[in-house]
Amino acid sequence: MDRNGSPRPWYCLAAIEFLEKMDFSTDSILEFGSGNSTLWWADRASSVVALESDKGWFEYVRSSLSNKKNAEIYLETDLDQMALLPASFGRVFDVVVIDGGDRAKCAASAVKVVSDDGLIIFDNSEGNWGPTATFPVIDLLDEQGWMRVDFCGYAPGVLSTSTTSLYFKNGQRFRHLAPPVRGGK
Repeated sequence: MDRNGSPRPWYCLAAIEFLEKMDFSTDSILEFGSGNSTLWWADRASSVVALESDKGWFEYVRSSLSNKKNAEIYLETDLDQMALLPASFGRVFDVVVIDGGDRAKCAASAVKVVSDDGLIIFDNSEGNWGPTATFPVIDLLDEQGWMRVDFCGYAPGVLSTSTTSLYFKNGQRFRHLAPPVRGGK
């Protein structure tokens, strides 16, 4: 939670600060994995669809979303099926967050359902998420022409550093950012 008691995603703090400067009010969000980020997105976006594989966590997040009319959460314990589920929605999403499931398979699904000027957020991207010493998510997105910006540092509720990567194909989404402010907010 932030100092006002509002939920914060467990992304790298620098990534959260950057994303908070953007307008997502008309955007649709797809999340592989759910949690505080689902609540955070529900306060900022037009719609949120979250996919969760852990039944206990699913129940917790679902109860937390009870007053959010723009958010849906689906339980899919089979990680292969979780990665395939977005295609069944028959729609594209403006932002796809990869923060759960089989991340390599979720990334392959994400590129099929994200809009042309969309954003893919890959949390904990410092992990290889494939066989030892391979980086299938980074390789896939690189091969498909996605540009990457890494935010490294601490995340809420975590005692070690991590990386949250933002992927995009063009910079249109970043055209209307507020100018940087010395010392943060």
